Amino acid sequence: MKKLEIFTGLTIIALIAGVVVMNSCSKQELADHTLTVSKEVIMTGEDLSFQNNLVRFREKVEYIKEHPGFKSGEVMHVDSAVWYLEATINYSYGHPDRKCNEIYNYADSVYLDISTTGEVTLDDVVLVHDLIISMISDFYYSVDEDQKEFILTDISIAETQSGQTKISFTASVGSEWNNYLFPFDETDYWYYGQGMGKCGPYGGGIDEDAASKIFDLLPFYQPIYDPGPGYIVVYSDVETIDSYYEFNLNPLLFRNADDPEPVDNWLDYYMFYASSEYGDGNLDENEECLDTLEMNFYFNGVQTLIYNKFPTITEPPDKAFIQCSNLEGMLYPSDEYSGVILHEGNFEYGIRHIIPVEEDIPADLPF
Repeated sequence: MKKLEIFTGLTIIALIAGVVVMNSCSKQELADHTLTVSKEVIMTGEDLSFQNNLVRFREKVEYIKEHPGFKSGEVMHVDSAVWYLEATINYSYGHPDRKCNEIYNYADSVYLDISTTGEVTLDDVVLVHDLIISMISDFYYSVDEDQKEFILTDISIAETQSGQTKISFTASVGSEWNNYLFPFDETDYWYYGQGMGKCGPYGGGIDEDAASKIFDLLPFYQPIYDPGPGYIVVYSDVETIDSYYEFNLNPLLFRNADDPEPVDNWLDYYMFYASSEYGDGNLDENEECLDTLEMNFYFNGVQTLIYNKFPTITEPPDKAFIQCSNLEGMLYPSDEYSGVILHEGNFEYGIRHIIPVEEDIPADLPF
């Protein structure tokens, strides 16, 4: 009996929905993020100054909060206060590069006492800092989404009068990304690899296969990171994840958590894998031919690996995805059993840097 006959269409949709968590927003408490910098990365003086200023300001905020009776007496210009408020909150809690289905926006304002010379006390700034975070948190938890993330805040001076400055701010919260992708239609029956073409009720397509069709579609569904006018994206510490190597090292990383059965050569892993050790002991068209539902499942499974699984094993963790440089359907003989057929690929990750555009960068290759 063909394996698909024992599953309903709704079951398959549920399975695909289970794997499609790529780059999704997940509900988290508003908490500090630790800035991790690889020792190979050379930060500019501006980068170091920016980081150090934020760290010092956060330390002052925490000290005042932990010592309620303490009065620092420190003052700063109101423009600086607004800069620190915005930068620190976004640095500590923001997720500006997440892809979400919907954005929920919130606008409000607070007031800050100001002197005739345009200065505010650090003690008052700390109070406003906590008040803004509290208001944003209230909005965040009012958003009726099971999975969501705070994206960023924009803080500015609205007006100043009667010894007070009105500080306006907006906050954005994004819902989870759950765009279940079904790029393959009812004619997409493909052999797993080896350029063997179409299978099942269809023929043709020689020199193509399931792996090559999935690989060709990946760039069309990859989020594009736009740094904005006047800037380019540069990656350092680029590393390549070899899925075959990683699978042998840690197969549980690839295991489909929503698989309704034990390992049986049927949707066992996010990336296609079948072995004569499992199932009926044979690798024939039942395993080699991926029908439409399987094609869509494994396409979404690769997305899950790219955006959710592989970033956890980069060094350092959470590097940005750059590209999948290849994806092939391979056959591996084994001494223990007759063989394994699987999809194997290389996936590049790196630390993302936003660099101002210079007149001669990027340049053409010299040869």
